[in-house]
This record gives sequence, C-alpha cells and structure tokens, in this order.
Amino acid sequence: MFSIYIITGWESKEMHDSIALIKHYIPSMFNIFSPGNTQIKNIKIAYENRLSRIQQSIDKGGVFEVKESLFDLFWDANEADEDACLKLDFIDRTLHSLNASIPANLRSGIGNICYKMIIDMTDNDSKYVTYLAELATINIFLQDGRTTLLSYESKLPNGRPIDFEIQWDGTPCLIEVFTILIDHAKIESTDKLMRFLECRIERKFNHKFHQVKDLPNFIFVPVLWVTNGGNILGYADVARRIREEYNSLFYFMVFGKYYLPGTSRKLYEFVTLENYASK
Repeated sequence: MFSIYIITGWESKEMHDSIALIKHYIPSMFNIFSPGNTQIKNIKIAYENRLSRIQQSIDKGGVFEVKESLFDLFWDANEADEDACLKLDFIDRTLHSLNASIPANLRSGIGNICYKMIIDMTDNDSKYVTYLAELATINIFLQDGRTTLLSYESKLPNGRPIDFEIQWDGTPCLIEVFTILIDHAKIESTDKLMRFLECRIERKFNHKFHQVKDLPNFIFVPVLWVTNGGNILGYADVARRIREEYNSLFYFMVFGKYYLPGTSRKLYEFVTLENYASK
C-alpha cells in the first residue's frame, strides 16, 4: 500500500487524465483499440470512481490497498515501481504484436477485450487478469506460424461462449483461456495444490461443455496468477503431471520476470510454468 499524494514524473492533473495515462504507459493500446465517445466516457467514469474509492481509503487511514487493475498499475508505475513498469511494458509489447497479427475483421473483438481490461476496476473479483491472459494467450498462438484466428467469442452448441476459434495447422480448433488465482500463502502441500488444480479444471470443463454430445477440437489454456507475493516455480512437476491426464490441456502458463542474457535488464514474459522453472 502507498499514499496517493506521492507524485513523481507526472503533474498531478495528468494523473487524473485516464486517456493520457493509457497513451503514456501503453502507447500501442489505441492502435488496436479505437474507443468511441461512449467508451471514452465510460473509461473516465471508471477511473474517477476508482480515484474516489482511493481518496476515501486515504481519508480513513492515510493509505490505500492496490488492486489488480490497469489503473492501479499506472499509480505504481508513477511511483517507479519496477514490477508495475515491467508489466505495463509487457502489455504494450503484446498489443503491438497483436496489432500486426490479427485480421482486420477481428480487430473489434480484440479491441473489446482491451476495453473490458481497461474499465475493470472492481474491488472484488476483478477480471483484469482474465482479460490480460486472453490477450497474451492468443498472441502466443498467432506468433507460432501455425495459427490463423477465425473468430472471437464463438458459441458452443449449448449456447455458452468459447474465447477463440482458430485454425491450427489447417485444422479448426477452439481455445478457452481460464485464469486460476492461487493464494501462495494457502499452498499447504504439493498434493493439495494438485487436487485444487484438478478440481478447477474439471469444474471448468463440465461447465463449458455441459450437454455437448460431440466435442469439438479444443484447447484449454490454464493461466496461473499467484497472489500474496509468492511464486510456484517449485511446482512445475505438478503442472506436468496434470497435463498427462488431459489430452486437451495446454501448458500451464504464467507471467514470469526474466533477466535478459548478458544484461541487467528485466522483462515480463508469458511463458509455460515448466520452462520458467527451468531458467
């Protein structure tokens, strides 16, 4: 937690301009997403509401709790927080890559994910991480040279949405991205973590494909997001064992921080837990 009144690098009035913040920290955002007047208004309202809640927290105790939202990253970055700056750089690089990869007719769909990621600033059950995971996932598929994006949020026969439809090595395939939040402080053992992940996977599968008789080709992409300052690099073997149980399960993905070889520069990347743990 930190005080909202400590301002460095920007004038105070600019910290209240949500559109200017996006352009400053994520310049690629508005190349892929062109907000209309109503969307701009909603972005500003969401940001002002977040600022109001922050001010209320400060008035009560002098500090406020950082939430998982894009604008909280802006505040942290303004305080020269390294992780926040690296995460925003990652988002910008991801959107820059997507901008060069997605078909023109699907740009609005990807832009809609960006829009939802921007305005999601709820204090509880934030979907910000979910939207970021969707963007990062479709980006890595589009960079493999084997994937063509066909649609965003297509419908299954039971009417439930699936995140993406792609053509992978010439074969139509569906992709569902699901973020699994893990409280590092509550990991009691390897076995309990494995049962927790298996339960989440089964629940997701049963919900998504309820009453679907003929299953399509699909890929489930689990994205692990660890809270309370921990990491799960020591549990890569758990991910490997679970993948052996499910043919449709992609690698467990994480947002990992790297040192560039031969330099002191760090980068955030979207990588498999197994590869990240081996670095």
